[in-house]
Amino acid sequence: MKKWNMETKRKALKLNIIYAMVQGIFWFAYCAAGSFATVFLQSAGYSNTELGLIISAACVFAVIVPTVVSPVIDKSEKLSTSHVVIASLVLQMIIGLLIVFFAQKGFMMSLCYLIFAGIMYMNNAFCTQIAIDHSSEGCRVNYGFSRAFGSFIFVFASAIIGKLLERYSYKVLPLTSVIMQGILILLIIAMAVMDGCMKQKKITDEGTAEKGSGLFEFLRENKYFTILLLGIVILFASFNYVDVYMINLIEDLGGNATDMGYIFSVYAFLEIPAMLLWARFSEGRLATGILMMTFFMFTMRQFVFLFAGNVSTLYFGGIFQFLSYGIYTPAIVDYILKTIPLKDSTKAQSLAGSVTIIGMVLACTIGGYLTDVTSSHSVLSGFSYISIIGTAICVFAVAKTVIRPRN
Repeated sequence: MKKWNMETKRKALKLNIIYAMVQGIFWFAYCAAGSFATVFLQSAGYSNTELGLIISAACVFAVIVPTVVSPVIDKSEKLSTSHVVIASLVLQMIIGLLIVFFAQKGFMMSLCYLIFAGIMYMNNAFCTQIAIDHSSEGCRVNYGFSRAFGSFIFVFASAIIGKLLERYSYKVLPLTSVIMQGILILLIIAMAVMDGCMKQKKITDEGTAEKGSGLFEFLRENKYFTILLLGIVILFASFNYVDVYMINLIEDLGGNATDMGYIFSVYAFLEIPAMLLWARFSEGRLATGILMMTFFMFTMRQFVFLFAGNVSTLYFGGIFQFLSYGIYTPAIVDYILKTIPLKDSTKAQSLAGSVTIIGMVLACTIGGYLTDVTSSHSVLSGFSYISIIGTAICVFAVAKTVIRPRN
């Protein structure tokens, strides 16, 4: 028994190291192609409205594909989340190279970037599910630590990419992302081989594999989770406006892309302790209360940007980044594990990711158009007050949810 325990611990340690690297490389790639997407598309000749439509279309892609694929994964004994991620990354690399080739405003460029970004947004939730898939045989993957490592890498990625943009062409953004995606494929394969499988069966308390329910049946059975999803859409519409049009907000205050890189770095760095410390607060009603607190902090973060008088003031918003997104990220994963049956976990995680993307659609389409016809500050003002409504809905839904005890 002792030997088995030692082997299990070594296996768990190796899996956690590899998965932490998965998160780190994913967020490096995301930083290059996602966080700096506005910079890239503006440099390629797109207006705020046009780039908003492209990113919105990418978000729609990222919502529709997981909605179709996740129920299939939940019901399948052969298809795994890892299979889906690897296949999508190969496609993303090919398209990324085409983007480097075109790199100017046009139909092919728009179509390629749409798919490229859509796959990236989609894989955020799927990479989270990989941790759950590999935690069902006694070798639990520490998601909070791994996601914190992702933010740690994002810190350096933001600063490095900001400097690369000063020295080289904006084409460095998709090229950097393609390199990271190639590394990510190797890490996911290594994790799967080490664990001896590409998919862990979802097992019920009776010891038999149980298939997940259909999407609409799932939403009916989990009405408060459905309400929570609505609130998250509204909350992240406001949140994502700041992230997508950060360069506009910073330029209004006299800053540039380098300042944006540093601000992203500070925010990512401040997410790390929140994610690392989450395990200490992830039991009982305290965890629920903390999750509800994050919804208030999302709104507070918006008002920091709204009333900022200079670029330096924006660094202060990092405190609310710590208390909002930093804690929310591991907390929502933990919340789903506590409230949603394991047979529906892939579906629930995908939906939680998809609604944040729907929020981005609203931020990009409405926000992009209004930014062109009014000003980024005026649009930010509207989104900030709308954020209050999203916070109220989220708090109501979580307060009504019954938390299942951990096994």
